[in-house]
Amino acid sequence: MRNQILVLPLYYCNLVRDSNRNEKQDLIFYSKNKMKILNIIFLAIILQSLTLKTAFTEIIKVPEQFSEIQDAIDYASDGDTVLVYPGIYQEWIVFSGKEILVGSLFILTNDPAYMDSTVITYYGSGYVVYFTGSETYRSRLVGFKLYAYSLSNVIYCSQSSPTIENNIIYKGRKWGIRCENNSAPIIRQNIFDRTTPSGSPGFSSIRIMDNCEPIICENIFYGPGMIQMGYRAIEYLTLEKAIVYNNYISDFYKGISGGSTGEITGNLIENCFRAISGNSEFIRLINNTIVNNYYGCYSQYGNPKIYNCIFWGNSEDFLPTSICSLSHCCIENGLPPYATDLGGNIFTDPEFTDPENHDYTIACYSPCVESGTADTSGLNLPFYDYFFNNRIQDGNGDGVAVIDMGFYESYEIEDPGYIEGTVTLSGGNGNVEDVLVGIGATVYPDPSGYYIITICPQGSPYNVTAKLEGYLPQTIENVVVNAGQTTSNIDFELQEYQLIEIIDISPDTILFLDGYSIGGVPVTVKNISLLDVSINNIFLGNYDWYFYTEPDNIQPTLLSPNDSLCFNVLPAIPVFPDVSNIIEDSLFINTDYGLFSILILLDLDLVNIDEKKNELMPSLEIFPNPVIENTTIKVSLVDDQNVILNLFDNSGNLIQTVYKGSMKKGGNMISLKTINYKGDKFPPGMYFLQAQIGNNKIITKKIILSN
Repeated sequence: MRNQILVLPLYYCNLVRDSNRNEKQDLIFYSKNKMKILNIIFLAIILQSLTLKTAFTEIIKVPEQFSEIQDAIDYASDGDTVLVYPGIYQEWIVFSGKEILVGSLFILTNDPAYMDSTVITYYGSGYVVYFTGSETYRSRLVGFKLYAYSLSNVIYCSQSSPTIENNIIYKGRKWGIRCENNSAPIIRQNIFDRTTPSGSPGFSSIRIMDNCEPIICENIFYGPGMIQMGYRAIEYLTLEKAIVYNNYISDFYKGISGGSTGEITGNLIENCFRAISGNSEFIRLINNTIVNNYYGCYSQYGNPKIYNCIFWGNSEDFLPTSICSLSHCCIENGLPPYATDLGGNIFTDPEFTDPENHDYTIACYSPCVESGTADTSGLNLPFYDYFFNNRIQDGNGDGVAVIDMGFYESYEIEDPGYIEGTVTLSGGNGNVEDVLVGIGATVYPDPSGYYIITICPQGSPYNVTAKLEGYLPQTIENVVVNAGQTTSNIDFELQEYQLIEIIDISPDTILFLDGYSIGGVPVTVKNISLLDVSINNIFLGNYDWYFYTEPDNIQPTLLSPNDSLCFNVLPAIPVFPDVSNIIEDSLFINTDYGLFSILILLDLDLVNIDEKKNELMPSLEIFPNPVIENTTIKVSLVDDQNVILNLFDNSGNLIQTVYKGSMKKGGNMISLKTINYKGDKFPPGMYFLQAQIGNNKIITKKIILSN
C-alpha cells in the first residue's frame, strides 16, 4: 500500500553561514514579521492540497530502501517522494522526466542543518544532477548540499523546467546551474557558495542560454571576491528572458551579467567589480540596492530602464558614458552625463540602518521612504520585498502607500509626527505650487503656499529644505518632531536667483609640449555660483588611454560657493598612437548642473608654442551633445581647407558622409540630422564623427545619441 504524503514548499528563515562569514549581515533570509511566513506556508498548504493527484503516492527512503538515490528515482512514479536521509552520496542522478520530489529531511523539519548534512557529490566529468527529460515544476530537488569536484559541474537543465529550491550548491568546474534549450526552471532559496576560486575562471553560479526563461528568486550568492576575473553569479546571453528578484549577491567579478531582455527586481548586490553588466534597452532594473561595488551598473549602450533603485558606496555608479533612463532612484554620484532623467531622482544619503555590518535596510526617516514611483503598474513587482514585507506600505504614516526605493520596504508607522509651514517666493515668475519641500520624500505646497510633511519621529531633529528652479534653496535645520504632534511655523522665503555661471575650469586648455609639463598639469575646478554644486565624476574621453588624472579615482565632491577641487592631469607615456604626432582628448567634469569639458593636446614634435601655434587651431565642436534629434557641427579652420566629415557607429562602420567639400577660414557650421535616407531615426548609442582637414589633420569626436 502506497502512503499518502503532503509535501509543503517550506521557507527557511535562518542564515546559513560558516565561521568565515561572521561579518555578513544576520538579516539574510530573515523576516522581522514571522506571521508573514506562516501566512505563506498556510497559503501553500491550500494551493498544493487543491492540486494533489487522486492516486496514492509513495515515500521511498534512501538508504533504508535503496542505497543509492538514482535507484530510488528509477523505482519512483509521478507524485512520489524520494526521502533522503543524511549522508554523503557519491553519484550523479537523472530525473528522467519524472514529476517527483527528491528531498532531504529538510522538507519535513525546515531545519537547514539537513541541507548541509545530506550531500550529493560526483568526482567525474559532467554534472551531479541532470534535468533533461522535459521535467515540469512538479519535478523538485529540495534540501541538499550539491558538491561538484574539479572536473564536474552541479546541475544541468535542458528542455526542462524543474523546481530547484533550498539547496547549497557548492563549487563546480564551470557552472552551478546551466540552463539551455528553452528551459524555464524555478530556482529559489538556494545558497550558491563559490568562496573558493577554483575550477574555470569563467565560472557562473547560474548560466542561462538558448531561449531560456528561468525564475531566479530569494537565493544567496557568495563569490570568491571582486578581483577574481570572470566569476559571475548570474550570467545570461542574448535572447533569454530571466526574471531575477529578491536575491543577495556578494563578492563576484560580475553580479548579474549579459542578456537583452528580462527584469531584475528587489536584489541586494554588494562587493562586486560590476554589480550589473548589461547592454540592452529591454532590461529593466527595479527596486535594487546596489552598494559598495566598483561599478554599480556597467552599461555601455542600449539604454536600460532603471526604477526605484539605490546606488551608494560604489566607486562608479555608472560608466561615465552610460546611456540609461532613470526614474526615482537614489544615486550617490549623480546622474551619468548621457542618462535620461525620468524624474524623481535624489542624491542624498539613503540612511541605511547599519551599513558597517551589511544591513542595508533603510531607516524610517530615510529619504528613500515613500520616494519611489507613485504608479507601479507595469513594473511586475513581487508581492513581497526581500524580507517578505508587503512590497508597498505606508512608510511615513500619511495615509497613502507609495513604494520605497531599494530592495527593502519600510514598515507602516502608526504614530507619525508632522511639520507644517508656508512658502513664499520673492521675485521671479515662479509658481509656489511647484516648490519641493521635504526631508527625503518631498511635498508640494497648496496655492496659498501652505505645506504639511508627515514623518516618523525617530529621526528627529530634521533639516527641512525648500527649493525651486530659478530660486536659491533654503534649509531650516534642527526641526524637532514628536510623535502625534505638529511642529508649526517652519516657513520659507525663497529668493530669485538666475544661474548664469556655474564653475570655472583653469586652465581652459591643457597643453603638453615636448619637454614641458610632462610631470602633469594642475587643474582647478571652482564653484563660481551662489549654489552648492556637486562634482559627480571626472573622466577622460578616451578612457585613460592617452592621459590620466591624479588622484586616479576622484570621489564625488560637493563644492560650496567659492570652493575649489584640485587635481593633476598627466600623459600616459609611452603609449601613443603612430598615426599622428598630435594626441587629442577631452577632460569631462560631470556636475548636477550639466557636463563641462576642456581640451587636452599633446604634440610630440612641438618645441615652442609660438612657432607652431597654428597647428593647434583647427577644431571640431558638436552642440548639443548628447543628441536627441539634430545637432550642429562647428569646424574652425586657420585657412581655407578641403574637409570631409564622416559619421561612424560604435563598431567602426561608416553610417554616412555628413559633408565633403571646401570650407573657409574661421568657423563653419554644419547641421547633422540623426536620420538615414529612409527617414528612420538612428538607434541610440555611441557614434564617432571624424573630420579630415586637408591631407593630414584628422580630428575625431564622440557623439552620444539619446532617445
